[in-house]
Amino acid sequence: MSTIETKQAEQTKQAEQTEQYSFEAEIPKLMNMIIHNFYSSKEIFLRELISNASDAINKAKYHKINDSTETTETTETTNQTDIESNSHILMDYAIKIIPNKETNTLTISDNGIGMTKSDLQKCLGTIAKSGTEEFVKQILNSANSANSTNESSLIGQFGVGFYSAFLVADRVKVYTKHIHSNSADNILVRESDTKNGYTISEITNNELNDFATGTKIVLYLNQDQQEYLEEQKLTEIIKKHSGFSSYPIMLLKRVKVEKPEKTEQDNTTEAEEEKDDDVEDVDVDVDVDGKLEEVKVEDIDTKQQTENVEQKTEVEEVKEVKDVYEDKFEKINTEPLWTKPSSQVTKEEYQGFYKSLSSDWDNYLTLKHFKAEGNIEFSAILFVPKRAPMDMFEQGKEKRNMKLHVKKVLITDNCKDLYPEYFNFIHGVVDSQDLPLNASRELLQQSKIIKQMNKILVKKTIEMLNDLATNEVSEYDIFYDAFGKNIKFAIHEDSTNRSRLLELVRFKTTKSENKLVSLQSYIDRIDDSNSNFNKSIYYITGNSLDNVEYSPFIDKLKKRNIEVILMTDPLDEYIMQHVTEFGEKKFVNVVKDEIKFDDDVSETDQTNELYKEICSKIQEVLGDKVDKVIVSYKIESQPAIVSSAMGWSATMEKIVKAQALANNQMMNYMKGRKVLEINPTHKIITKVVDSNYNPELINVLFNLALLA
Repeated sequence: MSTIETKQAEQTKQAEQTEQYSFEAEIPKLMNMIIHNFYSSKEIFLRELISNASDAINKAKYHKINDSTETTETTETTNQTDIESNSHILMDYAIKIIPNKETNTLTISDNGIGMTKSDLQKCLGTIAKSGTEEFVKQILNSANSANSTNESSLIGQFGVGFYSAFLVADRVKVYTKHIHSNSADNILVRESDTKNGYTISEITNNELNDFATGTKIVLYLNQDQQEYLEEQKLTEIIKKHSGFSSYPIMLLKRVKVEKPEKTEQDNTTEAEEEKDDDVEDVDVDVDVDGKLEEVKVEDIDTKQQTENVEQKTEVEEVKEVKDVYEDKFEKINTEPLWTKPSSQVTKEEYQGFYKSLSSDWDNYLTLKHFKAEGNIEFSAILFVPKRAPMDMFEQGKEKRNMKLHVKKVLITDNCKDLYPEYFNFIHGVVDSQDLPLNASRELLQQSKIIKQMNKILVKKTIEMLNDLATNEVSEYDIFYDAFGKNIKFAIHEDSTNRSRLLELVRFKTTKSENKLVSLQSYIDRIDDSNSNFNKSIYYITGNSLDNVEYSPFIDKLKKRNIEVILMTDPLDEYIMQHVTEFGEKKFVNVVKDEIKFDDDVSETDQTNELYKEICSKIQEVLGDKVDKVIVSYKIESQPAIVSSAMGWSATMEKIVKAQALANNQMMNYMKGRKVLEINPTHKIITKVVDSNYNPELINVLFNLALLA
């Protein structure tokens, strides 16, 4: 026997000895894990059951469309029973929520497709078996797949949504009747808990008079879950998670009924009765002239009767009138505005939606309503408020301003990858059809779609703010006063959109007359005739407006009518570490960068040796206090200034030192090496030279330069 035949024989023998086993599980423990580990909050159960009901109605609508497309040539065979069996087509689709405190039950019903006995066993009896997923696959594989676009709003994927009911209930009953069942068919009842499996039985239609087709789920709530029978709690959950469902969500509420006002006929009757009661007894007598005379005779008890009537009236007025209540269905959800074209939405509708979304008492400043199309599709509305919240930059506090919906169902309001933190002041809603979710539908799987959505949202946000800055200057001033720091924070964080974000930033300048101006307006005012200074944007940083406006560093620039940007915000120091140019103009820091003027250069060349000797002598006295001493081309009115070409500027050092958790070791590495720049033509420098470089005078000069 060859080697190959030997190996084949050994493999065959090993295969015969291998035994096949199936996975086993303790169902009660598995159910407990699914129920209590999939969902972060118990209130999610209502969203899951409403979503299932919405899917059931979508399936019914699909069947209705399919049935209507089939040509029926034998119309004469259609009897009354067939018409009644399809009466669901004439119904208005709705999802009903009915709390009942007397029976401690919560009922969720729909007039959707319903279920057959096979569906009850497969979809509800098999864990992670999704009827919706199977339904979509059948549509895609069928010849009528052209109608499958109507199913884009189907939500269910994982087949575990029904079991979320056991988060709050210890027993669940499901009443259902399929859409294609005859009117004479009985209603199927499935009863289950998490321990003993489930039972399926049938009841007659007479036992549920208000039940046609669809599904009714009755939750027998646990004793510690009574809050889910309160109208206010249910309304809050529905509005939060399913407030924009495609179908009306009707909640049964106890409503106070106003008593009908009395009609004129009732008032007339009462008036006549009162008149009859007030008639007094009259005796007739004849006077001496033979004329009739009415004699008023007052009973003895008249006074007492009058007092009794007054007392009775007072008692009736004091008696409390009991209010009358009745149960009525009230629609909780609203139509999502983002599904409409912006041209069909009024300003009042936007304002109402913004206030419900943000809980802000004031109106929004501006908005962006758009629909993204292409590789990914989603709709969104972004709102910019008028005022910044008090806790906008509070560390550790999560901002939940951006609501992410998938097929109109709220998935999360805390998706950090969806929207950048620097735009956390913007309120908005995003609705997608394509996002992959996990089994609980609360968390997003890692997806490139989210990153693409993030890019589009940031782009649209910048467009919205640019439109505001261009078309509504006064409104943009209000925005920048409230959220200017966010724009600077965005410039620091977002390298991709940095050039576009720079268009939104505003500064004061030496020529802006104490007004904020854009970088583009600065460029527009540059004097092109001055070839030495028309290729740069000059700026200076400091801790106050007076400090930078009257700084000796900008003396010569102001004298030559060159505009300088005055940066006084601590964030300016951070953003300028990442920004080098704007509009093909380079940024020049007048404190750190070298600036040369033509006339200064020629003057320096004439007395080069003398200036070198002055710098060398002063540096010998100061020693390690300075890295070097040079002749300055910047100052004119001051004798000396201190600068640092490398490392932090003096303003940055102050900012870092002011931080409570500053790293002192890091500061030693990042501190700028101090350079003393002197004005050799100044009288004080001349006095220093005449004093034969007096050390005390030089140290005073250095300290004054540090203060400057």
